[in-house]
Amino acid sequence: MTAFGRAAAAGTAAAPRTSMPDQNRKEKVLMDSKMRIEDAIKKVGGRFKLTVLVQKRIQELNKGAPRLVSSTSKNLIEVVLEEILQDKIHLVREEDAKEIATTL
Repeated sequence: MTAFGRAAAAGTAAAPRTSMPDQNRKEKVLMDSKMRIEDAIKKVGGRFKLTVLVQKRIQELNKGAPRLVSSTSKNLIEVVLEEILQDKIHLVREEDAKEIATTL
């Protein structure tokens, strides 16, 4: 017997399905997330570049680098996306990074 069957057999109602307002809220959150990602893709210059930047920045954050934006999110991808959207970080080619490092 499934969980639904046991609840029905015991005379209790099964948990209600997600209501329509909750469904609309979830869809809005999903659309907002997709728009943020698309904005980040445009800002960085492509999906591959965004993937590389997010991966490198998450490694830095995992090693103890401070966050560059105020965020209460525990999801590091969200933190990095916000850093990108606020122009706090950007992708630099390795050759350019070496040149910058020698001038400092």
